[in-house]
Amino acid sequence: MLVEWRLRVGPGDDETWKLLSHLQPPQRLEGAKDAQEQLLAWRGTHYLCKCLWRQGPGFLQIRDRRWGDLRRFTCDEPHYHDAIARLDPGAPAADVAPDALADFIEEHLVLRVGDLAWWLPYRVKRWIQEAMAV
Repeated sequence: MLVEWRLRVGPGDDETWKLLSHLQPPQRLEGAKDAQEQLLAWRGTHYLCKCLWRQGPGFLQIRDRRWGDLRRFTCDEPHYHDAIARLDPGAPAADVAPDALADFIEEHLVLRVGDLAWWLPYRVKRWIQEAMAV
């Protein structure tokens, strides 16, 4: 879905665009020191399925290419599944298991704004290409 949006970041928050770089670039980026350069970089490096997750039978897998390499995470513990279910639409950070939230923040899979937290990868029903190994 093509949407028109803009992003305003706070002073000194010049790396937020990288966390969101799997999303379609905004029309405008405001508040960053080098906003125009960052927006051009975002537009030049964006592609579909850069950061996503998929639910399978008994597991959940996340694939993240926002940082240039493929980072793949497989979650099979129920409390991680519960944390993702809470974070996907956005939730108060206090409502999420602290260890799961900390792990996801460390891997840049969650964005916190004040007391709220959002799950960043978007969900797909199946991978867009076949697996390389079985």
